[in-house]
Amino acid sequence: MSDNLQQLNITYIPKEDRLLFRVRAGSNTEFRIWFTRRYTNLLMKLLTENMQKFGGAETIAVSNETQKSIQQGALEKKYQEPQAPDYPFGENGFIAYQLKIASDKDNNLHLQLLPEKGKGMNLKLDKKILFMLHNLLFQGINRANWKLSYDDYLPTEIH
Repeated sequence: MSDNLQQLNITYIPKEDRLLFRVRAGSNTEFRIWFTRRYTNLLMKLLTENMQKFGGAETIAVSNETQKSIQQGALEKKYQEPQAPDYPFGENGFIAYQLKIASDKDNNLHLQLLPEKGKGMNLKLDKKILFMLHNLLFQGINRANWKLSYDDYLPTEIH
């Protein structure tokens, strides 16, 4: 999936009190997945833990690859709606229920976002895409006003 990944978007929908995660793949394919507060909390913990393997958000943020994407507007570009959309999970998408992860030999994170039953989405995240998704998710949490703090996701040190 990540090979034809075009754009990621997370929008808070107040009426649903959920985050809508949209992934545009190719020119017309859009995957839609709804994140509840519970699921968002689990996903945020998982993303933060995996970023720690690369030195944390601060280290990834200043890497040349991430800086290049940010300078090209990766975090500020308006989401481009597909012209003639194809929705593999239907126009309404599905509510995320399960998370599965694995890492490969190149340190990419393979993330499965799954409904309670049926097929879900597989994303291959390198450290730059991992950082971008983490950032978008945290922005969504702030818009939702769910009172989830970034510090809640950082590892605690035991003295």
